[in-house]
Amino acid sequence: MAAGLFESTSLRLNPANLYEVQDVGTGATLARLVEVARVRSPRGHWITPDRVRTPRLTFAVTAPDGTALMYYDRAEHQTLNPIAPQTAFVGTDGRVLARLECDSHSTFHGGGRVLGTTDQGWFLAPGARLHDPEARPLGDLVFEQPPNMDRPILPDGRDARTLRWMTMDGVQLAERRNGDLHIDGRVTGAWRAIIIGSYLAMAFEFHLPINEGEATETVPNVYPGYTDVHTDYNEFQRDFMIQYRRPMRTRAAPVVFRAGVQRDQLEHLFKLFWPVGVALVIVLALFRWVI
Repeated sequence: MAAGLFESTSLRLNPANLYEVQDVGTGATLARLVEVARVRSPRGHWITPDRVRTPRLTFAVTAPDGTALMYYDRAEHQTLNPIAPQTAFVGTDGRVLARLECDSHSTFHGGGRVLGTTDQGWFLAPGARLHDPEARPLGDLVFEQPPNMDRPILPDGRDARTLRWMTMDGVQLAERRNGDLHIDGRVTGAWRAIIIGSYLAMAFEFHLPINEGEATETVPNVYPGYTDVHTDYNEFQRDFMIQYRRPMRTRAAPVVFRAGVQRDQLEHLFKLFWPVGVALVIVLALFRWVI
């Protein structure tokens, strides 16, 4: 049973419990996601704004008997970052199988290209890229995008667009249709785990965490090498957010901030000056009382 997840060619997330992976044909539960770590970078002091939107989340993908099959490890996501964070797929021995990131094909980083169209006239647009442990491209996840650029959704709010797994040589390995993952029966080895892991990553996107819980600032030892799995990405994300917060110049206005930046700045100023305002009110009240 422990190998059932990697043998099935059709998988879906259980609509009643998105932490369960089922076989499409039989409905049997083949795996569960069990949260094993929720970690965040230090909050700093009250003067420094908290830049963490969601913490780093690590799940063990387990067989029904509880045996760990692999780890799904999503990086910390910073406030205001419009791009879903990187996810790593890791073997139980700590070996990174692959990483999935959406930055390469984001319009913020020069993405947004169209590869072609389907017979129905829908655009083929890459939305995410898979990398091997040495950061070399393995393949792209390509959306079938409606001409009106809408984003159809499933009843549970997840993305309903068809998604293709394509190698860098243009070979299709799998496809997500109506939320279900269909893997080419010829796909074997680590590619199975990589496709399943990236299917989960694209399904969850901004939907994690589902359960409530406090994040720790102490990094645990979930698997060998856990501490450094997202080090390069975290540095990239910090640099990107510095650029994102800077004002832009456009033809319409000399200074324009990107979405959410001004609100974030105002919230920080309120947080910064609220204690000062309270202190002034108390001082004035005491002064009037003394007089």
